[in-house]
Amino acid sequence: MKNEKVFSNGGFYQVVLTSNALLHTEAAKIGTNIVSKWLRTQHNSEPVRILDLACGGTPYTVLQIINGNDDYKFEYCGIDINPDQVAKASQTLECLKNVIRFEVLEGDIWNISALNLDRKFDLIFVGMNLHHGSSSQIKDLFIRMIPHFAASGLFLNHDLYKPEICSTVLTNKLSDSDWRKIFIDEQKAYLRQYNVDEKGLAENAVHIMKYDHPLSLTEAVALIANAGFTVKTHQMTAFNHLLGKYFAVIEAKLNS
Repeated sequence: MKNEKVFSNGGFYQVVLTSNALLHTEAAKIGTNIVSKWLRTQHNSEPVRILDLACGGTPYTVLQIINGNDDYKFEYCGIDINPDQVAKASQTLECLKNVIRFEVLEGDIWNISALNLDRKFDLIFVGMNLHHGSSSQIKDLFIRMIPHFAASGLFLNHDLYKPEICSTVLTNKLSDSDWRKIFIDEQKAYLRQYNVDEKGLAENAVHIMKYDHPLSLTEAVALIANAGFTVKTHQMTAFNHLLGKYFAVIEAKLNS
């Protein structure tokens, strides 16, 4: 998201990330297990090429997946729309010993065709960004990703989902606006455990109401499947986390 204050260097998103308010730690564990199994059973070439769309300055989940599979060599390509986050991510990646090549490019993932990517990727990851797009944008993104998948390629997504379908106590009668307000209140309660700045909490709430329009998990699965993928979901409700009911990991593979 271009020039959004929450995501800039020093913005409140870093507080959200370090407090694990979006369940990055749990997503990384799930993702590491998925990728480990995939590498053992379905993928047999190195280096493993990763495309990380909307990577941000701290691509936490992908870095943990790479660290958790340190017997393998990786190439990493990150894409982010904000130049300050491109620079920050580039510095972060320098310390990974099993990443033999990396680049972080400035670009808009919703216009992936304009990025002029010159190779196919074994793993494509999108973390905490699809909920910023419309249904049509998301479907178009998946269709445009297809030419960039290598054989036996894997897609992973960690994201926020509308809760009615995600095994919560909320009812289907709640509007999008209503449930996001409930989510904001619960997230504020969680974040206040870390003595965060109230101004930051308010800015984050404004961001959610302005930009976050998540699909339900069922809606997302149907949309991705209609784009030509076989989809599996991994919900977060099993983890002992106040906000686990709102998040999930999606694993998808292109139909042959």
